[in-house]
Amino acid sequence: MTSVTLNCLVTGEDPYTKCFSVDISTSRNINTLKKVINDDLISGVATKDLKLFQVDVRLGKTRDENVVAMLKTGDLNIGLEMNNNLQQISDYFSAQPPTTNLHILVQLPTVATEFPNKRIKIDDRDLWNFWNALRAKQISADNQKPVVDENENFFRLPPNIRFLGRIDEVSVLFIRKCYRDLSKVVFNNRTRRLVITGNPGIGKTFFGYYILRELMQKNATVIYDKVKKFPILFNDQTAVVGETIFSFYDLLNKPDVWYIVDGKAPQDVDAKTILICSFKKDYYVEFDKNSLTKTRYMSTWDKREIDTCWEEIYKNKVDKKVVDALFDK
Repeated sequence: MTSVTLNCLVTGEDPYTKCFSVDISTSRNINTLKKVINDDLISGVATKDLKLFQVDVRLGKTRDENVVAMLKTGDLNIGLEMNNNLQQISDYFSAQPPTTNLHILVQLPTVATEFPNKRIKIDDRDLWNFWNALRAKQISADNQKPVVDENENFFRLPPNIRFLGRIDEVSVLFIRKCYRDLSKVVFNNRTRRLVITGNPGIGKTFFGYYILRELMQKNATVIYDKVKKFPILFNDQTAVVGETIFSFYDLLNKPDVWYIVDGKAPQDVDAKTILICSFKKDYYVEFDKNSLTKTRYMSTWDKREIDTCWEEIYKNKVDKKVVDALFDK
C-alpha cells in the first residue's frame, strides 16, 4: 500500500503562506481525498461540493512572485479536474510527486462568496475556521473542538484559531459570571435595543464574543461590527466580510437579525441591536435617547476573578506581584 503527501491550496490563495499538506493512501478514492482535505480546511461546506484539480506547479523553497500571481488569479485551466469521486487516487498519483510542488487546487462552492450581494467578499480560511469553531457543539478537547470547561469559566478555541479569524485576537475567553447575568437580558424577547457599558478594560468586547458564540450555537444571523474593522456577517451557512456596514443593509432591517456593535455608532435599524461601548461616548447618548433602549452596566472585576483568569491565561506572561499591585491601587 503506497501513501503520498499532497500539497493543496484553495484557489486564489497565496501558495507560500496558505498551502497545506495531506497524507493519504493511493488506494483510496477521490471522495475520501475530498473528505480529508475538507477536514483540514474546516471549510463549513459539504464535502461533495468541493472540486479538486490535479496540478503540477513548482513552488520551490524560495518565494516566486510570478507563481504567486498566477495562482492568485484562480485560473483552473492549469489543472485536470478530478471529477469522478469513485476513481482511485493512484490514477492521478501512482507515486510520491515532488515534495516542493503544488499538487491539488481546491475550489470551494461559489454560493458562499455571492451571499447576499456582490459587494461582499469572503474572507480567508482563518475566518472560516473561527466561524466553524463557534458553530461546533461542545465536545472533548481531545478532538480539537471548542470546549467549555466543567466550571464554565473558559471557552477555548482549537489550536491556531483566534476570535474573528484575526492573528491579533485572543484564542481563550474567560467567561465572567456577569456575562451569564447580562445574557439573560440580551436573550429576553422584549429586548430590542441594548447598551452594555462600563469602565474601560472590564471585558465588554469579550462579552460581545461570548454572545456571538451563543448565537452561533443557535444558528442565528449576526452582523458583527467592531470599531476600525470591517463588518462581518455570520449565519448558519457562511461567514462573510462586508466592505462597509451598508453591504448588509437589507439584512439589518430584518427583526430576526442580530446586530452587535462594538465601540462605534450603530445604524438605526430594525435588527436587534446590542451596543457595547463606554458610557462617555456621544453615540451612546444618542442611542440611549430611544425609549426602547435598555442599558446595563458591567460590574468591575473582583479578586477571585482576576486570580482565576491570571492562573489560566496570563501566568506565564505577567508576574503575579504586578497583578496584585494593580488591583490594590
